[in-house]
Amino acid sequence: MLTSNFFRNKFSSFSAYFVTKHYEVTMLRLWFVAAALLVPLFGILLQFVDPTAVDFLSHRLLISTFFIGTVVMSFRIDAVRQHLMFFAYLGNFIMTSWFVWITYMNAFSFNYSLGVFIAICSMGVFCRRQRDINIFFTFAILNFFITAYLQPEMLVQKAFIIVDLIIIAIVYSIFMYQRSYIKQDLESLNQNLNLLNQTLEEQVIERTTIAEEKSIKLQEKNKELERFASIASHDLKAPLRNIGAFAKILNKKTKQLDDPTINECTQFIDNGINRMTNIIEDLLEYSRIGQSAVTYKEIDLSKMLFLVINSIASVKSRPDVTVQIKNDLPANLIGNPRQIEQLFQNLIDNAIKYNKSVHKLVTIACQETSDYWTFEIADNGIGIPEEFKLQVFEMFKRLHGGHEFQGTGIGLAICKKIIDNHKGTIDIASEEGKGTTFKFSILKMVTTEEKNRPKEEKNMSREMVNVKVV
Repeated sequence: MLTSNFFRNKFSSFSAYFVTKHYEVTMLRLWFVAAALLVPLFGILLQFVDPTAVDFLSHRLLISTFFIGTVVMSFRIDAVRQHLMFFAYLGNFIMTSWFVWITYMNAFSFNYSLGVFIAICSMGVFCRRQRDINIFFTFAILNFFITAYLQPEMLVQKAFIIVDLIIIAIVYSIFMYQRSYIKQDLESLNQNLNLLNQTLEEQVIERTTIAEEKSIKLQEKNKELERFASIASHDLKAPLRNIGAFAKILNKKTKQLDDPTINECTQFIDNGINRMTNIIEDLLEYSRIGQSAVTYKEIDLSKMLFLVINSIASVKSRPDVTVQIKNDLPANLIGNPRQIEQLFQNLIDNAIKYNKSVHKLVTIACQETSDYWTFEIADNGIGIPEEFKLQVFEMFKRLHGGHEFQGTGIGLAICKKIIDNHKGTIDIASEEGKGTTFKFSILKMVTTEEKNRPKEEKNMSREMVNVKVV
C-alpha cells in the first residue's frame, strides 16, 4: 500500500512538472512545426551536398509525423495541450539518439557533426531547469562516447566533438543559471506584489465597512430627520390653528367696534398664520424629498401637464394666461410621478406668478439627447437679475417682498432637489424685464421599479387655462 502511494505521488509530481504554461503553448507548437519541416529538409540538403552519405529520409519523415501529430492533437485533446512540454522533452531525446546514430553511420563527417551540434543547441532551449540541462547533455555526451567507441575510423576527431559538447553544456548551464536568477527575482517581485494586493484588499474591506457603517448611520439620521420634520410640523400647526381660531373670535368681537386699526391687526394675524402654515408645509415637503428611496414609474406627461395647469388655475378661469406646449414632448417619461408633478407645478406657477404682463405666455418645450430629456419652461415675466441667478435655488431666498409676490422661498429649492433625485441639472437663462427660461434635464435610463402605465384619467377638464399644443 505504501509502495503504491509512493509511486502514485511520484507520478503525480512528474506529471505536474510537465504541465505546460498557457504562454508556452503557442511557442511549442511553432517549434514542433519548424522541427517537422527542418528535419527532413536538412537530410535532403546533406544528401545534395554529399550524395555518398548514408541517410534515411523515412526516419526523418517519422520524426516529422510525430511532431505534426502532436500539434494536431494539441488542438483536439486537452491532455496533450496541457503536457506539450513533455512531448518536447520526449522529442528532444528521440532526435538526439537518432541524430547521433545517423552521424555514426556517416563516420562523424563534418556535415553531420555540424548538424548534430545545431540540433542540440536548438533542443536545449526548452530545458526549464539546470538539472534538465545536465540530464540532457549527459545523455548526449554518453551517446557520443558510445558511438565514438564503436566507430573504428572517425572523419572528425573524438576530442574535438567531446570538447564542443562540453562547451555547449557549459554555455547552456550559464544560460539556465541566468534564467533561474531572473525567475527568482520575478518570484520575489510577485510575492511583494501579492503582499501589496493583500494589504490593499484589507484596506478596501476596512474602508468599505466604514462606509457601510456611515451609510447605515446616515439612513438612521435621515429617518430621524423625517420623523422630526413630521412631528415638528404637526406640533407647529396645532398652535397656529389655535391662534387662527382665537383671531377669528377676536375679529367677531371687535367687528362691531368698527376700528380700522383693529381690523388691520387681525388681517396681519391671518396673513401671518397663512404664511407660517405655507412655510411649514413647504419645509415638510422639502425634508421628505430624498429622505426615502425614490420609486420611478412610467408617466403620461401630457395628462400630467394638463392636470398641473388646471390645478394652478383652479380658483378661477385665467383668460390672461396661455400655456403653449410644443408637440415634441416625450409621450412617456420615467420618473417619480409625485416629484415630477411638483417640479412642473412649481415652475409653471412661478412663470405665471412672477409676471406683470397683460397677457402671460408660458412655453414648454423639450429636446432629446442620448441620455437625457432636456426641458425648457419659458415665460414673458419680470425676469431675474444676473447677480441673483445662482441664489434663487437657496432655501428662503426671495427677491421680492411678500406684499408684492406671495411665496415662501422654498419652491425652487424643492425643484433643485427633485432634479438631483433624477440625476439631472437645472439652469436659468433670464433677462430682467424680458422673461425667464428654466432649463432642466432628467436622465432617460432610470431603472424603474414599476412600469405599469397610469390608469386613464376620466372627465379631465382642460378649459380653465388656454392651452395650445403647437
